[in-house]
Amino acid sequence: MRKLLVVCAALAILGLIAAPSAATGGKGKGGQAPPAISSIALADYGATSRGGPQLGGVVGFTTVAAGLAGWEYPMVAVWCYQDVNGDGIQVWPNDGGDLVYMQLDYPDVGFVLGGGSSDWLVSGGPADCEANLYAYGNRGGNQTIRDLAETYFWAAG
Repeated sequence: MRKLLVVCAALAILGLIAAPSAATGGKGKGGQAPPAISSIALADYGATSRGGPQLGGVVGFTTVAAGLAGWEYPMVAVWCYQDVNGDGIQVWPNDGGDLVYMQLDYPDVGFVLGGGSSDWLVSGGPADCEANLYAYGNRGGNQTIRDLAETYFWAAG
């Protein structure tokens, strides 16, 4: 009987060690919830019914800004690129694409692609776009900007 109790106790301890999240009510190390992951995704602001994002159209984003400090706030930046200089490179700035539109605003704002005045409005045509979710802040007189997430999309001209 004593051996049976020792075996049961050992199995119970092993079960607690093997499944810490179950023993802490679904929480991770130290009983804290696992950290959320920041994300950004293109939201449907009616663009899908018109065939997707396009110059002059409004796009929005669904965002999750996780892990912000009390002095930080989320912002979204939209960057669009074309091959304006004719070098055959259009995609993203690291590949040498030419920036034709950029806007920075709060996550719940509808972004008018091309804005009111941009090189993209002048040139027309399609563009490759990137949207970044940032954490902006000011602490002790120092401005901070952290990149939280990004997404990419194509917009018709």
